[in-house]
Amino acid sequence: MKQQLSKSTTSLLVIVTGLVLLIGFAIWSYMRLLESQSWSEHTYEVLTHVAELESLMLSDRGLSLCVATGDGRLTEKPGWEKRLDTQLALLKQLTADNPVQHSNVLNIEKRMRDWQLEYVFPAQRACEQARAGANKPELAFQLAGIAERHHRDIGQLIGYVSESEQALLTVRQNNNRRTQHVTNLLLLLGMLSLAMLILVFLRTQLRSARELQQANQQLQDTLTAQTQIQADLAAAEARASAIVDNVSDAIVILNTEGRIGSFNRAAERIFGHREQDIREHNLLMLFPPDQEVLAMQDFLAFEADAEACALGTVDYEMEGLRRNGVRFPLELSISQMRVNDTLYLIALMRDVTERKRVEKMKNEFVSTVSHELRTPLTAIRGALGLVSGTMTADIPASMRSLVEIATSNSERLVRLINDILDIEKIESGHMRFDLSVQTLSRLLEQAVQANRHYAEQFGVTLSIRPPVPACELRVDADRFMQLMANLLSNAAKFSPPGQQVEIEASVQGQDVVVKVMDRGAGIPANFRDKIFQKFSQADSSDTRAKGGTGLGLSICKAIVEQMGGSMGFDSVEGKGTTMHFSLPLLRQLELPVQQPVLSDTARLLVCEDDPDIASLLQMILRQADFNVDVAHDADTALRMLLEGNYSALTLDIALPGKDGLSLLHELQQYEKTRALRVVVVSAKAAEARASLFRTSQEAEQGMVVDWLEKPIDQARLLRSIGVARQDASGPLRVLHVEDDADIRTVVGAMLAGKCELKAAATLAEAYQCCASGSFDVIILDQGLPDGSGLDLLPYLASHGITTPVVVFSANEVDDPDAVSASLVKSRTSDQQLLDTILGLARTGRQ
Repeated sequence: MKQQLSKSTTSLLVIVTGLVLLIGFAIWSYMRLLESQSWSEHTYEVLTHVAELESLMLSDRGLSLCVATGDGRLTEKPGWEKRLDTQLALLKQLTADNPVQHSNVLNIEKRMRDWQLEYVFPAQRACEQARAGANKPELAFQLAGIAERHHRDIGQLIGYVSESEQALLTVRQNNNRRTQHVTNLLLLLGMLSLAMLILVFLRTQLRSARELQQANQQLQDTLTAQTQIQADLAAAEARASAIVDNVSDAIVILNTEGRIGSFNRAAERIFGHREQDIREHNLLMLFPPDQEVLAMQDFLAFEADAEACALGTVDYEMEGLRRNGVRFPLELSISQMRVNDTLYLIALMRDVTERKRVEKMKNEFVSTVSHELRTPLTAIRGALGLVSGTMTADIPASMRSLVEIATSNSERLVRLINDILDIEKIESGHMRFDLSVQTLSRLLEQAVQANRHYAEQFGVTLSIRPPVPACELRVDADRFMQLMANLLSNAAKFSPPGQQVEIEASVQGQDVVVKVMDRGAGIPANFRDKIFQKFSQADSSDTRAKGGTGLGLSICKAIVEQMGGSMGFDSVEGKGTTMHFSLPLLRQLELPVQQPVLSDTARLLVCEDDPDIASLLQMILRQADFNVDVAHDADTALRMLLEGNYSALTLDIALPGKDGLSLLHELQQYEKTRALRVVVVSAKAAEARASLFRTSQEAEQGMVVDWLEKPIDQARLLRSIGVARQDASGPLRVLHVEDDADIRTVVGAMLAGKCELKAAATLAEAYQCCASGSFDVIILDQGLPDGSGLDLLPYLASHGITTPVVVFSANEVDDPDAVSASLVKSRTSDQQLLDTILGLARTGRQ
């Protein structure tokens, strides 16, 4: 028993002694591990101060920008010199144990002092001067060169120090690992010894040992699971990295100072920089110098408004700068990301060079197609309009029918082309809206007048249901007319003959609601959800039966929405459809808006044999503030004109005795009446005009300002009287700059007898015309063989020429305020063109 006890005691002493030795050796190993870790921390501290030193050196980049622009926001905050000295002192202290590194730090300190003397201090002084308004871009360039040289030299020394410390850190980390392995081994041996001691003294605790074994197994399972989790995390990180590296857009991760931390492969491809070269550089180096300030302002604004920006992204469109110096358009989107309570910014950049190129090609194609389609169509429509307007009763019915068919189909083709070009502008966001204050009643009346003839072709009448609210809207008048034309033409096409299309307007809250009501077949239920889609028609047979592209309502909806309103419809199959739209109300008027009258005390002579018509004309003109006399035959009119002073004459053709054309011929025989301007008001106006043109009586043609058919259009009569009075001081002179000979011919025929027309086919000819004479109005086409017609505008301004300019072209003008009027060829009727030209010519002469 004693021998067994002795053996047990000996075994115990051996185990305890070995355990004590193991613990002692483990403690010694642990102390070595702490010492090794301390040296590693020492190396990390050196590297940290070296990085801080390099960061402080790079903080001078804002000085050059401050010298050039006077913007000191990007310069380093005061006190950085003191931090620089502190970092140098700490580095010298930390490298005192390493002579080589200490020598390198001293060299860095010397170069830093040179850098401060040669660049920092002069740049700070220049920056202060620039803030005072004395910007010196040349000095900024020189200082940038000095800074670059010092950055290179100091950066090389810092690189030597960093590389040496990194090598030293690697050695110490290896020592740490070896020491830790020894310590772990000793601890393991100690645990084994302790386990043996426990087995000797606690053999009875076998069950506890089993439980301990189970606990160890659980620990092993936990370690295995943790290892698997780490592997899964590594795989997920690899997948995320692969996704980021394979997207087509540049993804750059920044800190809140704007320094680059991550640069994906797409960014490398787009900008030409490698990630390792650009990391820790400022985002500004990716933008051209002239956009650096803008980019930084946007970046700082984003950073400052972190709470608002956390809700989404901030997008910009600007120019980027490739490594080879090439500028290119890009879209920049900045958003936020938080990792362990640290804020990062993600800059997503897309190279849009190809998209811009395609957009430019598309715009040029649309512009070319627009010009090449609208120009010949304008000539065809204008020529047909002139022919149909001068046809007399002796024209065969078959020929008259052919002219009407050609005129109708040319108008239809114009509408189709306008719809197609308009839908393209809507989709590209290029449809222009010139908003102005307009009176609702006048807009609706003009819409009815403009579309009445079209509705009559279907046996349908248009009417406005009273009362119309006395109110004003802020709309584009031309687009409003286009909107109403589409709605009224649709209503007329789908209404049975003999029916009426009604327009109703009302004020509902802060909106004006306009309804167009027809009594057609209504809209089928299965088509109502597609009615505003492009190229939509309830039945394909409608295309042949009614005509059109199915774009009209889509365009209407876009026009209404662009003017701040909304559009909808109500329909009952078999009873009709009501299309309605609402627009914001500008203000209601207490009284109806009165039509402007011509304030003038000039004398006019009315030559009319019918007493009732003569009284009506006299009343209309006197309400416009004219003094009016009446003659009931040609001889009396001639005598009164020779004895008195009259500004203009209204003339009936069917007079007792001599007819109106004979009177025109006699007026040419007297000096006093030769320059008199005449407005023909007659039921035979069209026949008389055709007769005058057939006999080529140019002098008499020149006397007539307008040919008005009875019943009398009061507004047109007053406009024509105004033109006639202006023409009394001499014929209006118009310069038409147009390269298309057909358009020149049509416009010339339209203005025949109303003005003197001078034509120029090129920009060079237009310059010569403007230099050699004066004009009351100039008509310009944009697309000329030797340039744009708009190039004439600077010439006119530089020579003090204030002549009104009308742009009559296939495309809209980018800046409508630069000209007096802008008319699109296929959208402008002959009468609208004529009224615009003569109205501006009259204004110019005044």
